[in-house]
Amino acid sequence: MFKQVEKKLDKSKHVHPHTLRHYAVTCWILDGLREQDINYRAGWTKDSKQMFSTYGNFADDDMNMRIFEHYGLKTDDRRQIVLKKCPRCNNVLKPEDRFCSQCSLVLSNDAFQEVQEQKNDLIQTLRYAMEDPEFQMKLIAISEEKKKELRL
Repeated sequence: MFKQVEKKLDKSKHVHPHTLRHYAVTCWILDGLREQDINYRAGWTKDSKQMFSTYGNFADDDMNMRIFEHYGLKTDDRRQIVLKKCPRCNNVLKPEDRFCSQCSLVLSNDAFQEVQEQKNDLIQTLRYAMEDPEFQMKLIAISEEKKKELRL
């Protein structure tokens, strides 16, 4: 099979399974597949950070293009992505991530502000609820029911 592929490419280019595997993983990353999906498709363990970080290193796009060109895999596909890592847990992040999917670290000031606003809104809502006599009565009734359940 590899000989057939080599015939279609420049004769000086040798095709190896590793090259095809690397190219496939690269395409999956550029297509936006999640890390879990790539781990599954590539046959890696669910928690494999080592393999994904090895294959998903896009720090130097020029180097990648030279490698693809060397193996005859250069494409006109101009999808580009720069993968960053979470500063806390080194999880590989998507460009659109606002929070780390692994450790929930807030990754931008805008996301932090949004979280703070939601937190303040929740505190305000709880304060209003606690001042409402009807809510207080319902809360006491629920508390009494739970106490009875625990005694049984």
